[in-house]
Amino acid sequence: MEDNSAFLWEHEYLFYNNKASVGFWTLVVNLHLRMKGIKDPVKVDTSFYDSEYLELMNDFGYGNTNAIEVKESLQNQGLWNSLDIPKYLQIKDKSTQLDKLKHTLDAYHPDIVSIFNWTTDHEKFLEGLRYTVQKTNLVQGHLWVIKLLDYNTQIIWTLHPRGLPYNHLNVHKFIDIITTHVLF
Repeated sequence: MEDNSAFLWEHEYLFYNNKASVGFWTLVVNLHLRMKGIKDPVKVDTSFYDSEYLELMNDFGYGNTNAIEVKESLQNQGLWNSLDIPKYLQIKDKSTQLDKLKHTLDAYHPDIVSIFNWTTDHEKFLEGLRYTVQKTNLVQGHLWVIKLLDYNTQIIWTLHPRGLPYNHLNVHKFIDIITTHVLF
C-alpha cells in the first residue's frame, strides 16, 4: 500500500511512463483531465510537475485487475528471473480470489472505473456483482460500458493503450471516442 500511495501522491507515474506516446499513464492522465474539461493534450513526464493541471490528478485511484503482478509484466520489468518461481506460482494461484472489482467498489465507491485490459476475464473480475454490459462496435468491438446495478459506478472496459496502434488509433483519438460515445 505504501509503495502504491507514493506512486500516486508523489507522482512517480511521471517517471514510469518514460515519455511513451501510447503509454498507460499518457492515456490515464489525459482521459482523467478530459473528464474534467481539459482538452489540451498533456505530456506525461517530469515536466508535468510544473503543469497547471497537476492538482487535478489528486482525486483518482489506481489499481490493477491482478492482485499479484502477472508473469509478462514481471518479465518486462526484468524481475521474473529474480523470483522464486514455485513460490510465485503458489501465491499467484491463491491471489485470484482478490482479483475481483467488488473489493475496490466496497472500499472506494468510485464513480467511474476504467479497465484497460482486454485479456482479463470480465465474468471472473465482476464476480459477485449484478450488471449489464453494453458492447459497442467502437474500437473493433473492444469498448464496453458496464453499468453496475447495485453501485453508482460506470465501467469503461477496453484494451490497453499498447493496442491502440494496431487499431489505427492514438491516445487522443481514443479519448475522443470514449468521451464522445461512452461517458454520460
